[in-house]
Amino acid sequence: MRSTFFFLLVLAFATACGGGASPKSSDLPANSSSGAESQNEQTTLKATEDASPAGSELGFDEAALEALLGDEPRAPLPLNRKRARLGAADAEVTILFFSDLECPYCAIAMRTIRELMERYPGKIRLYQLHYPPPGHVHADGAARVAEAIRVERGDAAFYEFISELHPDRERLSEGRLRELALSAGLSEAALDGALDEYHFDDEVRGDTAIGRIIGIRGTPASLLNGRLVPGAQSLETFEKVFLEELEIARKIRDLGVARGDEYRALVKLYFGSEGLEAMQGND
Repeated sequence: MRSTFFFLLVLAFATACGGGASPKSSDLPANSSSGAESQNEQTTLKATEDASPAGSELGFDEAALEALLGDEPRAPLPLNRKRARLGAADAEVTILFFSDLECPYCAIAMRTIRELMERYPGKIRLYQLHYPPPGHVHADGAARVAEAIRVERGDAAFYEFISELHPDRERLSEGRLRELALSAGLSEAALDGALDEYHFDDEVRGDTAIGRIIGIRGTPASLLNGRLVPGAQSLETFEKVFLEELEIARKIRDLGVARGDEYRALVKLYFGSEGLEAMQGND
Protein backbone atom coordinates (compact mmCIF):
# COMPACT_ATOMS: atom_id res chain seq x y z
CA MET A 1 0.00 0.00 0.00
CA ARG A 2 2.93 2.35 0.44
CA SER A 3 3.40 2.70 -3.29
CA THR A 4 -0.31 3.48 -3.73
CA PHE A 5 -0.11 6.07 -0.95
CA PHE A 6 2.88 7.70 -2.61
CA PHE A 7 1.06 7.79 -5.95
CA LEU A 8 -1.86 9.63 -4.33
CA LEU A 9 0.51 12.07 -2.66
CA VAL A 10 2.31 12.77 -5.94
CA LEU A 11 -1.09 13.37 -7.52
CA ALA A 12 -1.88 15.88 -4.78
CA PHE A 13 1.44 17.65 -5.40
CA ALA A 14 0.77 17.83 -9.13
CA THR A 15 -2.79 19.09 -8.92
CA ALA A 16 -2.46 21.42 -5.94
CA CYS A 17 1.02 22.90 -6.25
CA GLY A 18 1.75 22.85 -9.93
CA GLY A 19 0.34 24.74 -12.87
CA GLY A 20 -3.46 24.66 -13.23
CA ALA A 21 -6.07 26.55 -11.35
CA SER A 22 -6.31 26.33 -7.62
CA PRO A 23 -9.53 24.93 -6.22
CA LYS A 24 -11.94 27.45 -4.75
CA SER A 25 -12.78 27.41 -1.07
CA SER A 26 -16.19 25.98 -1.91
CA ASP A 27 -14.53 22.99 -3.55
CA LEU A 28 -12.85 21.93 -0.31
CA PRO A 29 -14.59 19.89 2.39
CA ALA A 30 -15.58 21.61 5.59
CA ASN A 31 -12.76 21.45 8.11
CA SER A 32 -13.74 20.52 11.63
CA SER A 33 -12.13 23.71 12.92
CA SER A 34 -15.05 25.58 11.33
CA GLY A 35 -18.08 25.87 13.56
CA ALA A 36 -17.50 23.20 16.20
CA GLU A 37 -13.77 23.33 16.77
CA SER A 38 -11.60 20.39 15.89
CA GLN A 39 -10.07 19.21 19.14
CA ASN A 40 -12.70 16.52 19.48
CA GLU A 41 -12.91 15.78 15.76
CA GLN A 42 -11.80 12.31 14.82
CA THR A 43 -8.64 12.62 12.75
CA THR A 44 -7.43 9.62 10.83
CA LEU A 45 -4.11 8.72 9.31
CA LYS A 46 -3.99 6.06 6.66
CA ALA A 47 -1.42 3.41 7.51
CA THR A 48 1.26 2.81 4.94
CA GLU A 49 2.75 -0.60 4.42
CA ASP A 50 5.03 -2.26 1.81
CA ALA A 51 8.25 -0.27 1.46
CA SER A 52 9.45 1.40 -1.71
CA PRO A 53 13.03 0.79 -2.84
CA ALA A 54 15.52 2.84 -0.86
CA GLY A 55 18.58 4.54 -2.22
CA SER A 56 22.14 3.90 -1.24
CA GLU A 57 23.07 7.59 -0.94
CA LEU A 58 21.86 7.70 2.67
CA GLY A 59 23.75 4.52 3.44
CA PHE A 60 21.24 2.69 5.61
CA ASP A 61 19.88 -0.84 5.74
CA GLU A 62 16.27 -0.57 4.62
CA ALA A 63 15.18 -3.90 6.00
CA ALA A 64 16.64 -3.01 9.38
CA LEU A 65 14.92 0.38 9.37
CA GLU A 66 11.58 -1.15 8.44
CA ALA A 67 11.93 -3.70 11.24
CA LEU A 68 12.82 -0.89 13.65
CA LEU A 69 9.68 1.07 12.77
CA GLY A 70 7.32 -1.87 13.19
CA ASP A 71 3.63 -1.45 12.38
CA GLU A 72 3.15 2.05 13.79
CA PRO A 73 1.23 4.08 11.17
CA ARG A 74 3.25 7.04 9.96
CA ALA A 75 3.43 9.36 6.98
CA PRO A 76 6.81 11.13 6.76
CA LEU A 77 5.65 13.51 4.05
CA PRO A 78 8.16 14.87 1.55
CA LEU A 79 8.23 18.66 1.87
CA ASN A 80 7.48 19.47 -1.75
CA ARG A 81 8.23 23.19 -1.54
CA LYS A 82 10.23 25.60 0.57
CA ARG A 83 8.61 26.09 3.97
CA ALA A 84 9.46 28.16 7.01
CA ARG A 85 11.50 26.21 9.55
CA LEU A 86 11.51 26.76 13.29
CA GLY A 87 14.33 24.99 15.10
CA ALA A 88 17.73 23.53 14.30
CA ALA A 89 18.43 22.33 10.76
CA ASP A 90 20.00 19.11 12.10
CA ALA A 91 17.26 18.33 14.63
CA GLU A 92 16.45 14.65 15.05
CA VAL A 93 12.66 14.96 15.13
CA THR A 94 10.73 16.81 12.43
CA ILE A 95 7.23 18.06 13.19
CA LEU A 96 4.82 18.91 10.38
CA PHE A 97 2.07 21.03 11.89
CA PHE A 98 -1.21 21.36 9.98
CA SER A 99 -2.83 24.55 11.23
CA ASP A 100 -5.69 26.97 10.69
CA LEU A 101 -4.69 30.48 11.76
CA GLU A 102 -8.18 31.20 13.14
CA CYS A 103 -8.41 27.95 15.13
CA PRO A 104 -8.00 28.43 18.91
CA TYR A 105 -6.86 24.84 19.38
CA CYS A 106 -4.08 25.42 16.84
CA ALA A 107 -2.80 28.28 18.99
CA ILE A 108 -2.84 25.99 22.04
CA ALA A 109 -1.02 23.20 20.18
CA MET A 110 1.60 25.63 18.88
CA ARG A 111 2.31 26.87 22.40
CA THR A 112 2.68 23.26 23.54
CA ILE A 113 5.09 22.44 20.72
CA ARG A 114 7.15 25.55 21.47
CA GLU A 115 7.30 24.51 25.12
CA LEU A 116 8.50 21.08 24.04
CA MET A 117 11.15 22.71 21.85
CA GLU A 118 12.34 24.80 24.79
CA ARG A 119 12.51 21.70 26.96
CA TYR A 120 14.59 19.84 24.36
CA PRO A 121 16.69 22.50 22.59
CA GLY A 122 18.12 21.50 19.23
CA LYS A 123 16.09 18.29 19.04
CA ILE A 124 13.02 19.48 17.07
CA ARG A 125 12.47 21.31 13.81
CA LEU A 126 8.98 22.46 12.94
CA TYR A 127 7.37 23.16 9.59
CA GLN A 128 3.89 24.66 9.53
CA LEU A 129 1.45 23.58 6.81
CA HIS A 130 -1.74 25.48 6.09
CA TYR A 131 -5.18 23.91 6.49
CA PRO A 132 -7.69 26.81 6.47
CA PRO A 133 -11.39 25.85 6.45
CA PRO A 134 -13.99 27.67 4.36
CA GLY A 135 -15.91 28.60 7.51
CA HIS A 136 -13.13 30.80 8.89
CA VAL A 137 -13.37 33.94 6.78
CA HIS A 138 -9.85 35.30 7.27
CA ALA A 139 -7.89 32.04 7.72
CA ASP A 140 -7.13 31.65 4.03
CA GLY A 141 -5.93 35.23 3.63
CA ALA A 142 -3.87 34.98 6.81
CA ALA A 143 -2.14 31.88 5.44
CA ARG A 144 -1.28 33.67 2.19
CA VAL A 145 0.03 36.67 4.11
CA ALA A 146 2.17 34.38 6.27
CA GLU A 147 3.73 32.91 3.13
CA ALA A 148 4.39 36.38 1.76
CA ILE A 149 6.18 37.24 5.01
CA ARG A 150 8.23 34.04 4.76
CA VAL A 151 9.42 34.97 1.27
CA GLU A 152 10.07 38.66 1.94
CA ARG A 153 11.17 38.63 5.59
CA GLY A 154 12.33 35.10 6.34
CA ASP A 155 11.44 32.14 8.53
CA ALA A 156 11.75 33.89 11.89
CA ALA A 157 9.38 36.65 10.78
CA PHE A 158 6.88 34.02 9.58
CA TYR A 159 6.64 32.44 13.02
CA GLU A 160 6.70 35.79 14.82
CA PHE A 161 3.75 36.92 12.71
CA ILE A 162 1.83 33.76 13.63
CA SER A 163 2.59 34.33 17.32
CA GLU A 164 1.24 37.88 17.06
CA LEU A 165 -1.79 36.71 15.10
CA HIS A 166 -2.94 33.98 17.49
CA PRO A 167 -4.24 36.28 20.28
CA ASP A 168 -6.37 38.12 17.68
CA ARG A 169 -7.76 35.01 16.01
CA GLU A 170 -11.34 35.36 17.34
CA ARG A 171 -11.69 39.02 16.36
CA LEU A 172 -9.54 38.96 13.26
CA SER A 173 -10.49 41.36 10.47
CA GLU A 174 -8.79 42.29 7.23
CA GLY A 175 -7.80 45.59 8.79
CA ARG A 176 -6.16 43.89 11.76
CA LEU A 177 -4.50 41.36 9.46
CA ARG A 178 -3.02 44.18 7.40
CA GLU A 179 -1.84 45.95 10.55
CA LEU A 180 -0.05 42.84 11.84
CA ALA A 181 1.51 42.12 8.45
CA LEU A 182 2.90 45.64 8.10
CA SER A 183 4.21 45.47 11.67
CA ALA A 184 6.03 42.29 10.66
CA GLY A 185 7.83 44.28 7.96
CA LEU A 186 5.86 43.08 4.94
CA SER A 187 5.75 45.62 2.13
CA GLU A 188 2.39 47.02 1.09
CA ALA A 189 2.89 45.66 -2.42
CA ALA A 190 3.45 42.13 -1.14
CA LEU A 191 0.53 42.45 1.27
CA ASP A 192 -1.82 43.59 -1.49
CA GLY A 193 -0.59 40.74 -3.65
CA ALA A 194 -1.34 38.16 -0.98
CA LEU A 195 -4.77 39.50 -0.03
CA ASP A 196 -6.12 41.00 -3.26
CA GLU A 197 -4.37 39.02 -5.99
CA TYR A 198 -4.25 35.67 -4.16
CA HIS A 199 -0.47 35.30 -4.35
CA PHE A 200 0.58 32.04 -2.60
CA ASP A 201 -2.88 30.54 -3.10
CA ASP A 202 -1.32 27.47 -4.77
CA GLU A 203 0.93 26.92 -1.75
CA VAL A 204 -1.96 27.11 0.71
CA ARG A 205 -4.24 24.90 -1.39
CA GLY A 206 -1.39 22.45 -1.89
CA ASP A 207 -0.93 22.01 1.85
CA THR A 208 -4.67 21.46 2.27
CA ALA A 209 -4.75 18.86 -0.49
CA ILE A 210 -1.85 16.95 1.05
CA GLY A 211 -3.61 16.92 4.40
CA ARG A 212 -6.78 15.60 2.83
CA ILE A 213 -4.87 12.84 1.03
CA ILE A 214 -3.49 11.43 4.29
CA GLY A 215 -6.84 11.64 6.05
CA ILE A 216 -6.59 14.84 8.08
CA ARG A 217 -10.05 16.30 8.59
CA GLY A 218 -9.45 18.82 11.35
CA THR A 219 -6.84 21.06 12.90
CA PRO A 220 -4.50 21.03 14.63
CA ALA A 221 -2.77 17.88 13.43
CA SER A 222 0.91 17.23 14.10
CA LEU A 223 3.15 14.64 12.47
CA LEU A 224 6.25 13.80 14.54
CA ASN A 225 8.60 12.09 12.11
CA GLY A 226 5.40 11.02 10.40
CA ARG A 227 3.47 9.88 13.51
CA LEU A 228 0.16 11.59 14.04
CA VAL A 229 -0.73 13.51 17.19
CA PRO A 230 -4.26 14.84 16.55
CA GLY A 231 -5.73 17.88 18.24
CA ALA A 232 -4.42 20.12 21.00
CA GLN A 233 -3.00 17.37 23.17
CA SER A 234 -1.27 17.89 26.49
CA LEU A 235 2.45 18.50 26.79
CA GLU A 236 2.75 15.04 28.34
CA THR A 237 1.15 13.41 25.29
CA PHE A 238 3.38 15.30 22.86
CA GLU A 239 6.43 14.54 24.99
CA LYS A 240 5.68 10.82 25.11
CA VAL A 241 5.50 10.53 21.32
CA PHE A 242 8.50 12.84 20.91
CA LEU A 243 10.70 10.77 23.24
CA GLU A 244 9.73 7.59 21.42
CA GLU A 245 10.65 9.20 18.11
CA LEU A 246 13.88 10.59 19.54
CA GLU A 247 14.91 7.06 20.50
CA ILE A 248 13.99 5.79 17.04
CA ALA A 249 16.07 8.61 15.53
CA ARG A 250 19.04 7.47 17.61
CA LYS A 251 18.60 3.93 16.30
CA ILE A 252 18.32 5.25 12.75
CA ARG A 253 21.74 6.87 13.21
CA ASP A 254 23.03 3.52 14.42
CA LEU A 255 22.15 2.26 10.92
CA GLY A 256 24.61 4.74 9.42
CA VAL A 257 22.39 7.79 8.88
CA ALA A 258 23.91 11.14 9.80
CA ARG A 259 22.32 13.37 12.43
CA GLY A 260 19.77 15.61 10.78
CA ASP A 261 19.10 13.08 8.02
CA GLU A 262 16.77 10.87 10.06
CA TYR A 263 13.66 12.37 8.48
CA ARG A 264 15.14 12.09 5.00
CA ALA A 265 15.79 8.41 5.67
CA LEU A 266 12.14 7.93 6.59
CA VAL A 267 11.04 9.79 3.46
CA LYS A 268 13.34 7.60 1.38
CA LEU A 269 12.01 4.41 2.94
CA TYR A 270 8.37 5.33 2.45
CA PHE A 271 8.46 7.27 -0.82
CA GLY A 272 11.67 6.30 -2.62
CA SER A 273 13.86 8.59 -4.70
CA GLU A 274 10.86 10.62 -5.84
CA GLY A 275 10.19 11.60 -2.25
CA LEU A 276 13.71 12.87 -1.73
CA GLU A 277 13.62 14.78 -5.00
CA ALA A 278 10.42 16.47 -3.81
CA MET A 279 12.32 17.61 -0.71
CA GLN A 280 14.70 19.80 -2.71
CA GLY A 281 14.99 23.26 -1.15
CA ASN A 282 14.17 22.15 2.38
CA ASP A 283 16.68 21.39 5.13
